Amino acid sequence: MFKNIAAILISLAALACSPATGQQLGDLLNDGDSVWTNQIIPANPTDQPGLLKGNGVSLTPDGSSVVVTSVGGTVTSFDALTGLFEWEYLPTAAEGSILRTTSKVVFTTENAAEPYMVYSVVEGIMTSVTRVIALDMAGNELWISSDLEGTAAGSPVVSNDGHYVFLTHNAVSKSIGYFTALWAASNGTTFYSASDEDAPFAPPGIFHNPAEGFYDGSNGVGNRNDVIMWANAVKPDATEIGTGSTFVFQFPVGFADTSDGVGFLVLGDVERDFLGETAPVITNEGRSAYYAVSRSGFVCWIGEQGLPREYFSRGPAATLGFTRNSGFRGQPVFASPALSSDTAQPAVFGGTASTEFIRMDHDFSNPQTITTSSHIMAEAKVDPGDRTVYFVELTGMLHSVDFNNLQNRWSFDLGFSVEGDMAMSADGSVLYIGDTRGMITAVKVAEIAPTPEPTTSPTSVASESPSSAPIVPTLPPSAVPTGLPSSTPTKAPSTDEPTASPTKAPVEEEVTNPPVATPAPEAATSEAPSEEVVDDSSASRTCFFSSIILAAACLLV
Repeated sequence: MFKNIAAILISLAALACSPATGQQLGDLLNDGDSVWTNQIIPANPTDQPGLLKGNGVSLTPDGSSVVVTSVGGTVTSFDALTGLFEWEYLPTAAEGSILRTTSKVVFTTENAAEPYMVYSVVEGIMTSVTRVIALDMAGNELWISSDLEGTAAGSPVVSNDGHYVFLTHNAVSKSIGYFTALWAASNGTTFYSASDEDAPFAPPGIFHNPAEGFYDGSNGVGNRNDVIMWANAVKPDATEIGTGSTFVFQFPVGFADTSDGVGFLVLGDVERDFLGETAPVITNEGRSAYYAVSRSGFVCWIGEQGLPREYFSRGPAATLGFTRNSGFRGQPVFASPALSSDTAQPAVFGGTASTEFIRMDHDFSNPQTITTSSHIMAEAKVDPGDRTVYFVELTGMLHSVDFNNLQNRWSFDLGFSVEGDMAMSADGSVLYIGDTRGMITAVKVAEIAPTPEPTTSPTSVASESPSSAPIVPTLPPSAVPTGLPSSTPTKAPSTDEPTASPTKAPVEEEVTNPPVATPAPEAATSEAPSEEVVDDSSASRTCFFSSIILAAACLLV
């Protein structure tokens, strides 16, 4: 009898839990298991259905739907549990014009009064304009912004309250960078826009409700408004990597929907020896940031309360470079880094600009590298329990590797090239991946953890909340669909000196107020991305109770 009780207790204790949330997690599978596949078939046959770099798969905040952007500008939604087609949105282009997107869909947070999603589209070739489109959760159009100069860089980001949408875009052959804030409550009208006349911008990263603005100057003191950061990007015709800057935008303390005191800042009074093409990942209550940068490198700032020497406007905490790209030695890393659940000292994972996948500690110590057969264009995903890391090569080979030593656990061949970002369910049980022909595959990678009370019907898992390369990747994508979907869609309706002001003043556009209502080739000096401050106490309690249960089991055996 006691042995039976002990066995039950051991089983309960063996349930993994998320260090960040305390959520129970199911056992990892020994191989990937395809749950469903479906093919994007745009209503307009001239639209390309494939997912290229910058596109991606996103899960709605409740985890019920998979929403996908394809390079032709179409947004398609599938049921996350069954893969059945739900709805499609096709943006309208001017007659004879070409529409495309290098954006994913991005959702509002739970703090928005009404949920919605946004993405950016680009129209034209020789002369391009960008528009941001907002859709409700059923795919109905809410608003389309006015034309913005040039080509959008990656995906827009949304303020914590849902009132504003921020993006970077590049004009004049992608040589001039713009940062723009749109006022969502006024149908996406331009609230603020300013430019850097010297260089283009990489996509922005955002952190909601930071502890403070962690940079020199009075604007950051006690400022808990969303912080948005980005870097200069490589010009399309660049043959070598020059210097650039990093930037920050925060609405001022006491901001009340007016343009007074609004503007972005250049971080630091010394130019940076790197450029980028992806968004930074901001963590640690908004005091740390991780960039994937040029020359196959990574750069980080690691902040601590009360230590101005670690501000984003000072020198970085660490830089580290890896094997450079054989076609263009200055090539930036293709995707943003992925971080583990420890928001203060996360492990850092990602592909490089070569054929490698890497792991580092939070300060870039103890780097580990494994060789891959092709480039990695998509951001990796870290299991919520910090047990394994998933990444997919350009060839379409999906890998699960050990969290600590990168030893390969299993590989799963998706059968076609993959460039766009994948999504992972909140409990880490399913990955959703789209390939360059527009085939979406749900791959089960872990068991679903048992719920406290049994249910007679399945429940869908909750979701995670919601860049152009100078060279051609090693495996060119194809947008021509091949093969048939398994489920036919049915259409339903340094210690630099501090600086208090920017060294390059942003060139401001006319503001429309809203209606009132280098990295070195080797080691140098020296959290899964979480936008909210997480109380880890519940997670600690859950894992602690597991330990108590295990101890009790040992006494009974």
